[in-house]
Amino acid sequence: MKDLIEKLKEIRNSPKGGAIFFFGFYFFFFVLVFLLMNVGQRKPLLLKNYDDNKKNSFNVGYLTNKNYNFTYNIYLDNILYQYVGKQNGDKVLFDFNGKNYYVEDNNYYVYENGTWTNTDNPYVVDSSFFDVDKLVDLITLSSFEAKTEYESGKVVYNFLISSNTINQYMYNVDSDFLENPNKLIVSVENNSVNNIVFYLDSFCTLNNICRESLKIELDYNNYGEIEEINNPIG
Repeated sequence: MKDLIEKLKEIRNSPKGGAIFFFGFYFFFFVLVFLLMNVGQRKPLLLKNYDDNKKNSFNVGYLTNKNYNFTYNIYLDNILYQYVGKQNGDKVLFDFNGKNYYVEDNNYYVYENGTWTNTDNPYVVDSSFFDVDKLVDLITLSSFEAKTEYESGKVVYNFLISSNTINQYMYNVDSDFLENPNKLIVSVENNSVNNIVFYLDSFCTLNNICRESLKIELDYNNYGEIEEINNPIG
């Protein structure tokens, strides 16, 4: 080792050695930066608290990049409310009940009578269920129940999550309900999440959101294909 260090010193002090060390340093520097960038872009989700089993993991990078078309179907006491649109970053355009909506920085606008005006949030349930970062957190807070693999390559993950856990995470409320847990199902195809379904009967009845039932179905497609959404307000 001592001989190696002395040899490196000789190379560095030689006329060409300084240049070799200079370019060598920056070569390895940029290689390291490139590797770190790639790791960050993959954003794999390793499902926690499930015996750290890598078989029960999937990639949420496409989802958390927030670039996709979506269809949100909300069944509140068996009445369907449907939201169809697209998202790019924190900007969202969608249709609901025959009206066009635009969302940016949690501000909602509706297009009526030829103009965009500020409006109330049109979602009939907490919009946190459509925030992909919070969705990922809710999945990691859930308890893994089962996984089904299909010949097509589709994989379906089943989870259970208590109303108490949802209340603590979303509202910072320490409820103490005795209940049947809510269900959460995640479908993955082509290494990307394309469908998430919440069965929240316990959550909605215990929190007086519904009389009997609540189902939230979230469909995603066309990842990475949504062009920039321009602010239509002007």
